[in-house]
Amino acid sequence: LFARIAHRPGALIREPGIILLVPGSVGFRSLSYVLDRNVQLGIDTAVTMTALLIAIVAGLFFGDFLVPPRRKL
Repeated sequence: LFARIAHRPGALIREPGIILLVPGSVGFRSLSYVLDRNVQLGIDTAVTMTALLIAIVAGLFFGDFLVPPRRKL
């Protein structure tokens, strides 16, 4: 909606939000748990990271479905 109203690229709003949501720190924490020999907690954290990834991708797809971009690249 921002892109349509402000006549600016939608990535100005979308990309910084995705950078904040990138589950890289969760993946690092998962690897850290596994290397500390706490495998069960590492696997649990890895499942959480996978759920975060799926939620981010699904949100982007759903957002593009609700409000299609002004033009295709």
